[in-house]
Amino acid sequence: MIESRTSQTQLNNIRWHRLAPIALALILIFGAVVRFTGLNWDEDQHLHPDERFLTMVTSAISIPGLSQPTGVPPQGCAKWGGYFDTRCSPLSPYNHDFGLFVYGTFPIFLTRLVGELLGQTGYGEIHLVGRVLSALFDLTTVLLIFFIGRRMYGVRVALLGALFLAASVLDIQQSHFFTVDTFTNVPILLAFWFALDIAEGKPMRAFVYAGAAFGLALAGRINIAPFAAVLIAAGALRVWKAWSEETRERESELVMPEMLDRRTFARAQDNPMTDESGQSAVSGRRSAVVDPFVRAFIGLAVAALVALIVFRIFQPYAANGPNFISPALPKFDTSRGIVNMLFDVALSWAGGVNVKFADNMTYISELVAGRQDYPPGHQWTNRPAYIFPLQNMILWGLGPALGLAAWAGFALALYRLIRYREWQHLLIVTWVGITFAYTGQQWVKTLRYFLQIYPFLALLAGWFIIQLWDRVTEDRRPTTADSGQRSAVSGRWARIVVAIIALIVIGYTVFWALAFTTIYTRPVSRVVASRWIFENIPRGATLANEHWDDPLPLRVDGRDPFGGMYRGVMMHWYDEDTPEKRAQAIEWIDRADYIILSSNRLYGSIPRLPMRYPLTTKYYEWLFD
Repeated sequence: MIESRTSQTQLNNIRWHRLAPIALALILIFGAVVRFTGLNWDEDQHLHPDERFLTMVTSAISIPGLSQPTGVPPQGCAKWGGYFDTRCSPLSPYNHDFGLFVYGTFPIFLTRLVGELLGQTGYGEIHLVGRVLSALFDLTTVLLIFFIGRRMYGVRVALLGALFLAASVLDIQQSHFFTVDTFTNVPILLAFWFALDIAEGKPMRAFVYAGAAFGLALAGRINIAPFAAVLIAAGALRVWKAWSEETRERESELVMPEMLDRRTFARAQDNPMTDESGQSAVSGRRSAVVDPFVRAFIGLAVAALVALIVFRIFQPYAANGPNFISPALPKFDTSRGIVNMLFDVALSWAGGVNVKFADNMTYISELVAGRQDYPPGHQWTNRPAYIFPLQNMILWGLGPALGLAAWAGFALALYRLIRYREWQHLLIVTWVGITFAYTGQQWVKTLRYFLQIYPFLALLAGWFIIQLWDRVTEDRRPTTADSGQRSAVSGRWARIVVAIIALIVIGYTVFWALAFTTIYTRPVSRVVASRWIFENIPRGATLANEHWDDPLPLRVDGRDPFGGMYRGVMMHWYDEDTPEKRAQAIEWIDRADYIILSSNRLYGSIPRLPMRYPLTTKYYEWLFD
């Protein structure tokens, strides 16, 4: 049954092979349209907090030797230093008063470089350069997932996977932001491609390429580190395949005693543990396992070394420098955690780990784990592990139809891997499973933290649909006329049901993407609200806004709302509920003519902690009553 299904799949792939270039081109055009529509969606208002920060950093830094640095060199530096000079380089965010920088530097370096070439490096320009690059990188993932899918599952699955990724709403959204996430997905997909090379026993240079891609991904997002498990799994699969192939070859070389000459037969009788060449069968089996294991271990070590070198190049200020190679003795200091100690050891050849980088990594890891008391973290209170991110992924990130199909594909691939040892699923199941298992239980479960598995979920959704279709269309020969008639009827209905499922998933996903993209064809709500305020609220009114949110009205159409047009009051509702805050709250309300809530940031998070914020929770209840 498996053989006939496989041959049928091969025939279907051949039929689709000629259509693939045209279909792929249309998918890429569709992906480009939904990604590049309305890139200046906020009319230069910089409304995405992370993007706003990255814009500030990218407009402040400068590339040594390419542009003239702005400002004065840091304290202790007589002049601006070179690329690897952590203490004095004009490219380091730490040298421009950005003490907390927890992002990868590869995306901002590339954006700054392109901005320099285009003459668009200012605060009001560089974010648009970043958004264009973000969209281009995400569009590249659509192309890469096609090639990965064609290699793993055939051209039909590859086309569906590419279409689903092109229509992924979260990918479309992130393409409209200058953040590091979409930049990182490209090297991750490249590393996955070379991991397939490793698993298939390709030449040792596959380890080098995989390590280089992995290092570049780490320079985009350090929390991509669990991808190392995929490379390890690929190495283990390489060893297993080598051992299996060796075993099959030895079994095929066994011949009947009557076909051997007398001498060989006598030797085999005298020493049954020795083959006809005189080699010990035990030692042969041992070498069949040990040799591939040693080669895989060396390859993984090389991959780790290459990844570290590439990370050093594109995230240079994680190390002290001042040169590319600046040997220093590791400190073995665990006061900043084991991870930072390992960083110090791994980067000892480059001056050891930069203390600022180590402190930043400690801070962000504690923040994500919920060990830092930080107002934006209040929104994660009582969010159930795994259920909450899964719900958001299905309802919003992928859409209901694609989300359900994707996770059904993951479940089926996991089952087939365990039940039938279909090892082609190992790497994709490992990456999706590890990422979701680790990130899904963290305190911070931001939807975009899962973006690195979206290409693979899209591919699994395509594979799931094709598996259903092949299952109901495979050749089944009836034993009798009656059973043949019943089989034909049931088969027809099964094909209709699967066709309906496929059309729903494809159609609804494309509709979901187009519907979401219409957001970028009209002014964003905060801009619309600002214009309404200018037109309807008289001058001199007192407007109360909430801290930790964007105050309205914005500076639109050349009007400065708080430059004499309106008076402002800032309501600090995240402050602890104390008698002093109660007095302040009464004063805020008394002074305000209008209370403006720019978003649900505060009223959607503060009531999640009623014992900590009883006064403020009651305030919001009365406000909306």
